Amino acid sequence: MKFFGFCWHKWKHVYLVHEKIFLGEKCPYLWLRFRICVKCGKAQEFIPATGWKTLSKCEAKILLNKIIDKGKYYVLE
Repeated sequence: MKFFGFCWHKWKHVYLVHEKIFLGEKCPYLWLRFRICVKCGKAQEFIPATGWKTLSKCEAKILLNKIIDKGKYYVLE
């Protein structure tokens, strides 16, 4: 919900799915890459060294077209 251009963001995280080998078996794990506000649509990229960087509207639109909703989070495949 926005009041006077202000939004109390409700973030939903976007993960990349990776697999690693552990004791000869494949283990999938999620790697945090982005977050999207489900209220206003603002999208941010996680950069480990510096934190969250806001994406442009064009980048956010492209990201929204490439994610799969998994309920509590999104997956980028």
